[in-house]
Amino acid sequence: MRPGCASPTWPGRRCAPLAAGLSRALRTGELAAFPASTGGEDEAAGAVAVRVLPVGDGPGRRSAMVVFERPGVPLADLPMPADTVLVQLEELQVELQRARAEQQSLVEQLEGSNEELQAANEEMVAANEELQATNEELQSVNEELFTVNAENARRIGELEVLRADLDHLLAATDVARWWWTTS
Repeated sequence: MRPGCASPTWPGRRCAPLAAGLSRALRTGELAAFPASTGGEDEAAGAVAVRVLPVGDGPGRRSAMVVFERPGVPLADLPMPADTVLVQLEELQVELQRARAEQQSLVEQLEGSNEELQAANEEMVAANEELQATNEELQSVNEELFTVNAENARRIGELEVLRADLDHLLAATDVARWWWTTS
């Protein structure tokens, strides 16, 4: 007989089903349930249902809770041991702290991203203002060039009239022939 497989209250009890259920629950992370008997004289009075509940996070757990239920008494009606409640409370507190830390990290990341976006927006606004100022300067220069172009066109028109008048004067007086012949 292996140590722990028999007790004074369960004389001759074999632990193979319990060991198999415990091993399966810890390996798979799922509930293991099987019928058992206390080995008493009245088999019906000694009948129990054994449930092995893995405790902790994920497969490969190292802790389990073994529950022995009497037929006809649902597990929900049985009082939960105080240490189990404390374990669950502690697990929930750890999970809450982890969630709060993750939330804080996300908030900090979002604040950093928001600051970067605000800085980029300010740069874009400044660049847009510079472009608007440059556009106004270009419009002013364009107006000045248009005015200079109109003035030059007016002068060219005056020079064409003067040249035509000079051509008529020279043609009428034959001064150009005399000038060409004396040079």
